[in-house]
This record gives sequence, structure tokens and C-alpha cells, in this order.
Amino acid sequence: MTAPGKRPGLFRDTAGAARGTGGERFTTYAIRAEAGSRIISVNGAAAHKARPGDRVIICACRAMSEQEARLHKPRLVYLDETNRVTRTGSAIPVQAA
Repeated sequence: MTAPGKRPGLFRDTAGAARGTGGERFTTYAIRAEAGSRIISVNGAAAHKARPGDRVIICACRAMSEQEARLHKPRLVYLDETNRVTRTGSAIPVQAA
């Protein structure tokens, strides 16, 4: 929750998520894990939507003005199988049809 470029206070409790291995989408909440633990877990009712080892896409957002939205660059953080940051970016990749 403190990935590169994240400003304190902007992260919200709720996060959208999708199982990359099955595509099922769900909304859940975020609980900060111990610093450096690299733990990403799905708790509560949402825990029935994901399994250990699943690749999960996490989306957090916030409200902003129209002008802020025009200037906004997303912060993308890519992790490996052990939840180590492998790269970051600010451009959403083009999706192939």
C-alpha cells in the first residue's frame, strides 16, 4: 500500500479487484499488512472469490475534478509471484481485441 509514487492519505479502504486467473470481479476492503511482508490477502466474503496463488488485479481510485482528471497519470505497479515490485509505469497498456 506504499508502492512507488503513492501519496499518503489517498488510498481508500475499498478496492476493486479481479482474479486474473478467472476474471471474476469483486469489491473488497484493504487492510495494511506488516511493512515489508509482501502480503496481499483477500478477507471476508471476498475470500471466496480468490485462492492462494491467484494473480489478482487491484484497482484503487479517488474522486477528482475534471481538470485533475485531464492531467492525471495512473500509477501502475507490477509484482512478481512473491509480490516484489518488478516495474512501475504510468501508461495503461493497449488491449488487444
